Amino acid sequence: MKLFSTVLLLLKTLVCLSDGIVEEGCSSVQYLELGKSGTIQCSFQEDYFALFWHNSTDVTMVPILVLKDSVKSGAGYLSGDFDVHSNGSLIIHNVSLEHEHSFAVLKFDSNVDDPDVHVVSLQTFLEPKKPYPLVSECGNQRKVCFLPTESSPVLNCLVVSSRPVIDLVWKVRTYLGDWEISSEKNVVDGPAEYCFTSRATTRNAFIYTHVISFLVCEAAGLEEVIEMDETEVLLLNNDFNFSSVSSHPLYFQNREEIVLKCGMFHGGHSYIVWMRIVNDEHHYLLYSVNVEEKFTSTYGNGYHLGDEGTLTVPLSGIQHDGLYYCIYGNGETERVEAIDVTIYVRRRRKMASDSQGAQMDKEEGIPLRIEERKKMKEKGTSVSHEHTVTHIAQDYFLTLSHQYSLAAGIEERAEKLARDKYTLRENQSSPSNAETDDLTIVILGKTGVGKSATANSILGEMVFVEDLHTEPVTLKPQRETRKINGREISVIDTPGLEDTSFNLCKINKEVEEIMKLSSPGIDAFIYVLSIAAPRLTEEDLKTVLNLEREFGANMEKYWILVYSHAELLEKKMDLNQFLHERKNAGDKTSSFFKRFNTKVVAVNNSSPIRTEKERNQTSIIALIDYQKTQNNNICFATKLSI
Repeated sequence: MKLFSTVLLLLKTLVCLSDGIVEEGCSSVQYLELGKSGTIQCSFQEDYFALFWHNSTDVTMVPILVLKDSVKSGAGYLSGDFDVHSNGSLIIHNVSLEHEHSFAVLKFDSNVDDPDVHVVSLQTFLEPKKPYPLVSECGNQRKVCFLPTESSPVLNCLVVSSRPVIDLVWKVRTYLGDWEISSEKNVVDGPAEYCFTSRATTRNAFIYTHVISFLVCEAAGLEEVIEMDETEVLLLNNDFNFSSVSSHPLYFQNREEIVLKCGMFHGGHSYIVWMRIVNDEHHYLLYSVNVEEKFTSTYGNGYHLGDEGTLTVPLSGIQHDGLYYCIYGNGETERVEAIDVTIYVRRRRKMASDSQGAQMDKEEGIPLRIEERKKMKEKGTSVSHEHTVTHIAQDYFLTLSHQYSLAAGIEERAEKLARDKYTLRENQSSPSNAETDDLTIVILGKTGVGKSATANSILGEMVFVEDLHTEPVTLKPQRETRKINGREISVIDTPGLEDTSFNLCKINKEVEEIMKLSSPGIDAFIYVLSIAAPRLTEEDLKTVLNLEREFGANMEKYWILVYSHAELLEKKMDLNQFLHERKNAGDKTSSFFKRFNTKVVAVNNSSPIRTEKERNQTSIIALIDYQKTQNNNICFATKLSI
């Protein structure tokens, strides 16, 4: 009896004082997952006399497991519910809520000495459905969530079906540290009686800033329960009046590297967003967070974040013309900067004077439109995005057949250009065809490279059947037409004309069918390759040469190369590097590849992001428009003499 009195005294002392791991013993609070085998970890030198494990702190009761002289005994051991390691750790074969209490272990160094008593409070846990705080507005994103939103967003952070209850806290993350913001918290029972769902809702996302804010939902939970204890959200206030920000102009020559600099706070950016606004729609290019560790994400191929927040585009094109916005902040201060980018081309010009002494360009080529754009802005004439993107190729690459004088008056010239619609479709038998902005496009390539998907990207909707199987899905040429920005865009999807199952007679029939469908003319032949199998093979070369033989040698001027699966390209290199390797491959196909020159574009047909889908469509159409100007706006004639 005296022995047990001593034991109880030691037990009370350890319950009050023990709060962690000791050199020899057990951690005072431990967590085991429900429904699984778990171990209450202890560490004892194995020269002890005996170990007694008790299913409570009442050590006067019979122990559930005894380990003495390497022999195990006790009701808990015999039932198979418990076991013990030689270092004293207790094994529970199936952890349940019944085990959520305190256990005691007595270590005897001899049969005469008082035992060492250790108490362990066992807490059970259940992993939530997602092992991290889930911001409902962000879906299942685990990295930084970029969330364009209104000025007063409601953000909900949850941990679903966990045990124990997880406390959630919303904070604003700044370069100086985290500041907690107010939120409404509640806890509800989960689908099972032993789990809970925690929620924290905040309406104070822009409490310290107005345009850009970086929030963190933090879980004050257990490492055993929560794999990631926080979720970061970068918010951009789309209600902000970006048009109120004055812009400064920058001019870049076509195919020149674009470098756009953004202002910088002392100590650098904490976070930054680059975007363009097109017809009041926001097109996000990239965003970056650099607080504890740097994280950058891009929305489209070709954009890169350089030092000090600069936006770089290695190879500029007509699609890069327009207004760019840089929004950056550090939690305490924020700024918005606007840059008006104009892409121009430069060619040798023969200068002459008209009857009024005004200089004008006599050479057919590519005019500079910078001064004209500048004057139009000074006169208050708006330059819409449709003009900037959809017709920019015609605007810049218009052949100077009309010999316009630069001093002839901006309004008169703009009116004439609008009336001409920049396009004159001609064919060999009918040189006076009506002027039109419409396009007719033929899609060619191997089966399975993404021809139909590319055709759908051009039309902006799922029109042609897509499949990744090696058997052709498109069995005969098919034409579909959609109206895009007021223009009739017709796309002809074709079978894999190069397939070995097609003989030359069959190819000839398919070519005739294409010619009939495309009458009176074709603006572009698009040859589709996949980034997944990027090299132009000898089979491709043979196919293209056969097609040119069937359609006519003049077909060469109307080729455009489109690479599908651009999402794979982004993981390897940019399009510039990729094309450089293809052109310098040194094999038979590299010389043919060079004939495409700059008429190459890469698209991600599978992207679910609306802005990227629009970018695919715009880049292909703009490239075709540019090619038309190079061909003097004369389409490939398809009137058959049969």
